[in-house]
Amino acid sequence: DIGYWFEERSVIEFYSNVFVEKNDISLNSDTLSYSTDANIVVATGRPVLKDSNKTIKAETITYDVDNEIFYCRDSVELIQVNQNLYSDELTYYASEDKMVATENAKVINKENFTTLLSDSIEYFEKSKEIKAYIDPVLIKKDSAKGKSTRISAREIIAKELTNNFLAKNNVKISREDFTGYSN
Repeated sequence: DIGYWFEERSVIEFYSNVFVEKNDISLNSDTLSYSTDANIVVATGRPVLKDSNKTIKAETITYDVDNEIFYCRDSVELIQVNQNLYSDELTYYASEDKMVATENAKVINKENFTTLLSDSIEYFEKSKEIKAYIDPVLIKKDSAKGKSTRISAREIIAKELTNNFLAKNNVKISREDFTGYSN
């Protein structure tokens, strides 16, 4: 409900239930600071970003307006219809519809009963492909029998459209009754 223009610093600040829109993207937060010189927006106070079929929540969201890049920090949640992603940091390249999650990243797919854990996950919205690079582990629950399959490798690629997974380099696949390795 309050906005300030600091002309000497080229900064505009808003407080209390701030709402910003650009094209199909909306950003809502408690506090927002906009640097008119740098064309950078910083939203704090549990900001919420909405873009088409996704919602992103974090403690801080910094928006580089010129490059259409959102930097989301601390307690990040990406919420979609059948899948959620959680991480400490997420960079969303809006023009490319690509996201990169780092540090304690976890993707939970409710539709196919999978959880993917890694310290680096790339998600490509258009192709529905997820690439996990740093110590990835995929856990797939068998919906009928309740057993879990655990896959670890140097890289895991998940293809959502076909529900296929590709594990590369130092692959280990295990269940309660089975373990297989491939170097």
